[in-house]
Amino acid sequence: MKARGWWVVVVLLLAAMATALVTSARLENQTWDEAIHLTSGYTYLRLGSYRLSWENPPLGKLLCAAPLLAASLRLPTEHESWRNGDTVMFSAIFLYRNFLKPDTLLLLGRLPTMALTLLLGLALALWTRKHFGPAVAVLALFFYALDPNFTAHGHYVTTDLIAALTAFLAIAAWTRFLLTKRWPDLIWAGLALGLALASKYSLLVLLVLLPLLYLVRWWQQPQRYCIRHLLASHAALVALSGVIILLVYLPDSTRRLAKGNSAPLAAYATQSNFVSRALRFAGERLHVPPHAYLLGVNVVARHNESGNPAYLLGTISEKGRWYYFPVAMAVKTPTAVLLLLLLAAAGGIPWLARGGLPAKLRAAPFPWLVALIAPLAYLGFTMFSDLNLGLRHVLPVYPFLFVVAAATLWRHRHWALITLVLAVQVWEYANIAPDFLAFFNTPAGGAEHGLDYLADSNLDWGQDIKKLARYRAEHGIGKLKLAYFGTTDVNYYLGPHERIDASWPGGSGERLDSVVVISATLLTGLYGAGNRFAWFRRREPDARIGHSLYVYDLRKEAR
Repeated sequence: MKARGWWVVVVLLLAAMATALVTSARLENQTWDEAIHLTSGYTYLRLGSYRLSWENPPLGKLLCAAPLLAASLRLPTEHESWRNGDTVMFSAIFLYRNFLKPDTLLLLGRLPTMALTLLLGLALALWTRKHFGPAVAVLALFFYALDPNFTAHGHYVTTDLIAALTAFLAIAAWTRFLLTKRWPDLIWAGLALGLALASKYSLLVLLVLLPLLYLVRWWQQPQRYCIRHLLASHAALVALSGVIILLVYLPDSTRRLAKGNSAPLAAYATQSNFVSRALRFAGERLHVPPHAYLLGVNVVARHNESGNPAYLLGTISEKGRWYYFPVAMAVKTPTAVLLLLLLAAAGGIPWLARGGLPAKLRAAPFPWLVALIAPLAYLGFTMFSDLNLGLRHVLPVYPFLFVVAAATLWRHRHWALITLVLAVQVWEYANIAPDFLAFFNTPAGGAEHGLDYLADSNLDWGQDIKKLARYRAEHGIGKLKLAYFGTTDVNYYLGPHERIDASWPGGSGERLDSVVVISATLLTGLYGAGNRFAWFRRREPDARIGHSLYVYDLRKEAR
């Protein structure tokens, strides 16, 4: 493929993805965490305060909030929610009672995420072209650009997409260093790792994953690598990433690092988990100050220790289940990619064609091993987590899986097969548009059966209230009762309606005499819903809005 033609295809694929991102962003209201992330980022930029939303580092939130600086918005710090640390309330006031309309604020905040999504596609294409060739690069980008999961999370003000991007950049840069052993490449890897660690705490696994890749390269070429080089390069990597973290947290870095300016780190790390004990040791023995980044790590460790309610395959668990993410990937990975990965596992990888397995692995091109080991190792680490909060937490594994799928397909260069695979990908993507968050693949039964497997951010994150408002207007619905899972100001979009809250005792819905709309997540019994909506769960809804809101017409006059 000629260079000019390659670039034309790349631009067209990214343009198509950009169109889908913008369209979906305009159709959906805020998801659960978006107002919190956006308000937190704006607070960081305006006040230098990191008191909101400790569970995520600020880099993604800073980028998303940056476009809002031009609007001179009001921060309601006089409200009691700021003093009490009520992040949800404070964020709602900021988003819905400001000088700009909430949809405008939200779209401005989503634009940086969309730009990062396109940047990840470009980085994926360039890295794959260098190591696998231009045709495989185009196919990998095709699978990425038409993956409903990336289109969904690629237009939200959250930390999931930037985590996928920065993790990919860190691994790609580290791979280059391991191939060249040049110190400039190590510097780039350290900078990329710093951006990753400042994007999401789950990416701390890179501190283990990157040395693991070093050991694989050392095993391949023992004469070129050694323990001294590993320790020196890893120390440089950590030091460079630490500089990036300090710069991202610059206001806090200058304030908290001042001696005597706050309580010691040990005062915050009071739990019994491993992370808390390590932080106490660092504070008491090493005199490490209570930097905001470390306090956030402690908050995440505490959350992981306590667990989080999660729905999987019809049951709810307060603790994580090791098979949660494998199941999520099995039902939400596009069918074409899933089949190609199965083909690769069954022997479709070209360098596994002959010889014994150890010899094959030792002689394999190192980028191939990176594309296989990095996602498997990341997934393996994630499976030990007690926070089963959605497929979005394993998005970093997918860029490399797209490379494996693309390389496997290109090896079997039967044009009929290629055409069929691409057609299946396009069909599934078009079939779910614009409700990308609710995507489930064809073998799982599609979005109509998504609730059989998963809920929460896999399907229903509170994103479809705007669609409900249009549905209500189009169908002339008067009386409306709503049980909603989300943080959107429903009154702003929906007007007069009645909320079904925790005080409703449940049971039969016959006496409600109204159009009843229930969020899919609440139908599962998650987050205190219990069995209140079991009667509805047994009924077929009259409509599904965005696949996340279930509509039941119980009006007596409608019968």
